[in-house]
Amino acid sequence: MWNVEKYYIRLDSANAEFPRQCPICGKSAERTGLISRIIKRYIGRQPKHLQMPHKARGVPIKSDDLPQGGSMESDRIRRSIHVPICDEHFLSTRSKEKLRPTCVIINGVSLVTTMFIGLLIITASLDRFMIGFQWFLFLEISLIIAVTSFVWLRPSDLERVVSIYHLEPGTKEIVLKLKHKWYLDELLRLNPSTAKRVTVKRVSEHRQ
Repeated sequence: MWNVEKYYIRLDSANAEFPRQCPICGKSAERTGLISRIIKRYIGRQPKHLQMPHKARGVPIKSDDLPQGGSMESDRIRRSIHVPICDEHFLSTRSKEKLRPTCVIINGVSLVTTMFIGLLIITASLDRFMIGFQWFLFLEISLIIAVTSFVWLRPSDLERVVSIYHLEPGTKEIVLKLKHKWYLDELLRLNPSTAKRVTVKRVSEHRQ
């Protein structure tokens, strides 16, 4: 699998200015797409995986992602941002957002059905009972539905190029994960006093 480089930027979600270009294709952006993130904040946990690049490398930014002991109490934090996108990708992103709740239900039901029918077929085979052809047909149909609904649950085109990687509890600061370097450069240009590029280290690097 190819290791595609990602870019990370920390900015103020309340005052950030986004490029009037679609981050997916680069065309003029006339619409806005919604990106949301919900995380659990564990009280007493300390960040260490987000770091400033260049001279400030090795200086951690505040975070709550890595367990460092302390209380196990938690609460949920939700943050949303509106990102300008073109008409074409607005329609595809919007349709996926509308269908996602329905796909969650369909995927759950089809997975349970698949496991039930699969268990029934295995049990009958072990007991040497005859299995009707319709049960294999039902199994195939439920598998197709499960796979199709899972595909619809994947991130949208917008979420694959711009996503909220980290939320800063108690502030409006967020860390975005970007696919394109040109979009990172534009964000830094439009928000020179509030946006800063950050680097992300893997959890395993902090445990060595």
